[in-house]
Amino acid sequence: MSVAAAAQTVEDRVREVDVVAQPPKRKGWADVKARLESFDRKGLVSLIGDLYGANAANRRFLHSRLAPSSDSIEEYHRLVADAIYPDPLSRPQISVRDAGAVIVEYKRSTGDAAGTIDLMYSTMTAPASRTLI
Repeated sequence: MSVAAAAQTVEDRVREVDVVAQPPKRKGWADVKARLESFDRKGLVSLIGDLYGANAANRRFLHSRLAPSSDSIEEYHRLVADAIYPDPLSRPQISVRDAGAVIVEYKRSTGDAAGTIDLMYSTMTAPASRTLI
């Protein structure tokens, strides 16, 4: 085998490895959006119903976005307070990350800037609103 042929063989193998080594393309919003556009009204309502039943965060989001009430911010206040200042007798960890996630969820679901600021403020005032026995 000549040097040129050996070099060509090595080069071909490098290309094969390079093609195999590339990770699969990650799916993004564009892929989901394209699929959603093919759904009819009944299919979309069914999908949203499935999301509603999947977990509590989805239910809160949909209630805040589609059926807002004055009670919804109170639920978010409770969730923030529980994350930042948990019940001392149950010994859960303090989670600033969870409180931040709840605030972002509220902001995304309602777009209510004043309510979002109120929730941020509540991270500092929650201990005053809780009574210890």
